[in-house]
Amino acid sequence: MRLLFIGLILLTACQTQSGSREAVEPKNWLTLRDSRMAYTGQEAYASGDRKLDPMLLAAQNLEWDKLKLLAEQNLQKYPGNKDSLLLLSLAYAGQTQYETAKFYAQLVLKAQANQAFALNLMGVIAKQTAILPEDNRRALLYFQLASQAANKSAVAPLNAAYLNLEIGRFQEARNDFKVARARCEDCLESLTGSAVANQALGLFDDAKGDIAAILERDPENPTAQLLLVAQKFYLNQEEKESRETLAKLLESNRGGSEFQKEVRVLLNRVENLAH
Repeated sequence: MRLLFIGLILLTACQTQSGSREAVEPKNWLTLRDSRMAYTGQEAYASGDRKLDPMLLAAQNLEWDKLKLLAEQNLQKYPGNKDSLLLLSLAYAGQTQYETAKFYAQLVLKAQANQAFALNLMGVIAKQTAILPEDNRRALLYFQLASQAANKSAVAPLNAAYLNLEIGRFQEARNDFKVARARCEDCLESLTGSAVANQALGLFDDAKGDIAAILERDPENPTAQLLLVAQKFYLNQEEKESRETLAKLLESNRGGSEFQKEVRVLLNRVENLAH
């Protein structure tokens, strides 16, 4: 049973809040989820500087070539602008050009060692290029520093939590999701991850509470429905109800191709165990 729940970790890590769009690779989406002020952490921008809005829109739409062009143009007008350097770093990370992304993020950190967005980017880059276990530990350290630098933002705790899920540190992930939940007022990302962590730890009552909180706000949330079906089937052997819910999820075609693949895998298990 636990293997099934663990198998859903990467899937849930990639879902958006609505669950309706195609999954985005976790290397970028968590760095994009906060407000404009938390996005860059720059005082000038938070006080109303609007010149970066086209770049932020390109970033939200994952238009990396456009973002690079706009950031470079802005740097020509405002040499050394930290926001532009950060968004240029993000654009290169979005295109998996991690060494170049790291270069621009490090430029910012040389001038401002506690710049939260740059620290988050360094963590994401370390995670995406990880080969050895210590690479993931380095990523977690960056996320910890980012969390300390921006102690009201949920981005760094969410990054750390989902990475801890991926590498099997479920208690640490649960703790990180608890911090994230407090900072983002139980945003759906934190509730979803908390449910997965609780399931992996065998804390099924807590997981049930997390899932219920998601469905109360978004009754059609496909990831929450899938997690609930898995829990009901393996704990209570509710074969008929599980099959019906999974069939509806397939018919709805929500959650993206990877999500639909996970639904089919669970449906096959339900049908095989029923015979």
